Amino acid sequence: MEIALFPRCLFRDMEEGRRRHLNYCVSAVVLVIAFRYLRLIPHVCLFRWMLGIPCPGCGITTALAALCGFDFRGTMHANIAALPIALLLGFQILVRPFAICSSSSNVGAWIDRCSRFMNFCASFSLCVVWITKLSRL
Repeated sequence: MEIALFPRCLFRDMEEGRRRHLNYCVSAVVLVIAFRYLRLIPHVCLFRWMLGIPCPGCGITTALAALCGFDFRGTMHANIAALPIALLLGFQILVRPFAICSSSSNVGAWIDRCSRFMNFCASFSLCVVWITKLSRL
C-alpha cells in the first residue's frame, strides 16, 4: 500500500530517501482527495467478471469514500479492511514529512519499518475479509 504515483524525475533534485518519502506522502494525499470522486466513475471488477467471485479489494473504494465522509456504517458495510488501509494512508500523510525533514537516516528507516508493518496488517486484513466473503458464497 506504499503507493508512489509520481515518476522519479519529478523529484530529481532530492536524495533517494527523501524523494521516496515525499512521493509516498504526496501520493497518499492525492488518493485521499480522489476517493470522494472515484465512486462517481463507473467501474467493472475484472476479477469478478472473469471468475465470478469478488476480488480481495471489492468495496475498498466505496468504503474509503464513505470513511472520508465520516459514514462509518457505510465503511463497515462496503469493506471493513478499509480501516487499516485508511490508517496506513494517514500514517503516510502524517509521518513521512518527519522523514523528509530529518537529517538522521535512522528516522527514515524507522518510518519505513513501521510502514511495512502497517502494509502487512492492511494486506492481511484484505485477505481475511476476502476469505470471509468467499466462505459466504
